[in-house]
Amino acid sequence: MTGLSTVPVLGRLVRRAALAVEWRIDERLEQHLAPLRVRLDELESQVERLETRLGDEHGRFAVDLEAHFQAIQRMAPQLAAVEVRLADTGDDAATAGDDTAAARREHERARVRLAALASYEERLQRLEAAADAADVQVGVR
Repeated sequence: MTGLSTVPVLGRLVRRAALAVEWRIDERLEQHLAPLRVRLDELESQVERLETRLGDEHGRFAVDLEAHFQAIQRMAPQLAAVEVRLADTGDDAATAGDDTAAARREHERARVRLAALASYEERLQRLEAAADAADVQVGVR
């Protein structure tokens, strides 16, 4: 009968030893996890800042894009009218030598307007490329 009375004591001893080992493991893990938690908090903060910045940049890009689109839409009918006038002037210039100077002036005006349109298109392409680059950079981090 004495052998049966020692089993509960042995069970309590095993439980206490297990708790002590578990406590030591938790303590050592906490030493390693604490710096990782701090770094995780820093990274979460950085991600939030980047998301805010991306939203702001996207808003500015959308406004610029809309302004350039409207400018191009305004210029399109003017350029079409210039092309028609240039074609008419070119036909008249072939038949009348005096209209050659007028055709050259009209051609110069059309060239200037086309250069302005090309400038707007180039600016639009740069803005799109910058937006794509910002999306890629944020996606990488």
